[in-house]
Amino acid sequence: MSERWSRIGRLLGSPVVSAEPAAWGSKNHTHHLALVDGRRAVWQQYADRAGAAARCQAMRLLGAPGVRLGVAVPTLIAADLEAPEPWAVFEELPGEVGYVAAGDDLSGVVFPQVAVDMGRVLRALQQLDPAGFALPGLWATPTELSRAADAWLGPLVPHLGRRSSGQVRELIAALPALFTGRPVVIAHGDYGPQNVLITEGRVTGLLDFEDVRLADPLLDVAWWAWLVRAHTPAAFRRSWSGFLAAVGVETDQADLHRRAMVLIICRLLETAEHFRSARPEKYPSWAGRVQATLDWPSDALTV
Repeated sequence: MSERWSRIGRLLGSPVVSAEPAAWGSKNHTHHLALVDGRRAVWQQYADRAGAAARCQAMRLLGAPGVRLGVAVPTLIAADLEAPEPWAVFEELPGEVGYVAAGDDLSGVVFPQVAVDMGRVLRALQQLDPAGFALPGLWATPTELSRAADAWLGPLVPHLGRRSSGQVRELIAALPALFTGRPVVIAHGDYGPQNVLITEGRVTGLLDFEDVRLADPLLDVAWWAWLVRAHTPAAFRRSWSGFLAAVGVETDQADLHRRAMVLIICRLLETAEHFRSARPEKYPSWAGRVQATLDWPSDALTV
């Protein structure tokens, strides 16, 4: 074992027997640890210090006694967020990541049920009292979010082009009118099949909390739709209605499609901005994702 794992073992009170790189976790270095005392844990090293702090805080909040989501949340065991390369260790939960259990293209027979389960978990998350959680509030303030989205768009314009940039600006401009006065809930922020664990075809665990925030109830719904539809349109078509029903979304509400598209585009811009500083070589590719989403047909999110 390397000095790193020897040090982690001392912190955990049991030597590390093995440390295997995870097949998932593209944004962070992730290893599965086996300890002498039989425990299993996950070690992650984070590229973004603020994101690491947010992840650990949200893990503590959502794993606190009295929080009922219907699925497991990993228990944070140890962390050093002041280290040159911040890291955390948390318990390893049973199950396979969604894109493994349901197939990389989500074509597995379990995915429609996984979508329903994800809808139920999201509904439970949205029923928590947001006043009890100290979380980022930018996405709960439409006027501030509109200004932030416009700032995120600026550097992407050369890669996106004038026409598409104009379309995005129209969506951003509509944001305050579409969202002012709507409820605020706790949102996962990156709610998709990559961040749930599946055991015997059912969702049993929730992962990846660095994007947890206060937001409109439609944010996680819209982002789930983008993640699944952009990845595999066929999987989206056979799971969308079940997911919406499980969340409790009223599909006949006015401006549902437009609200969802505004949130998707803003979330894409926010993610692109993260890549601009963290992975600049990948930044231009996010213009392609924005463009592809703008090109969706008008009935793309119709049930």
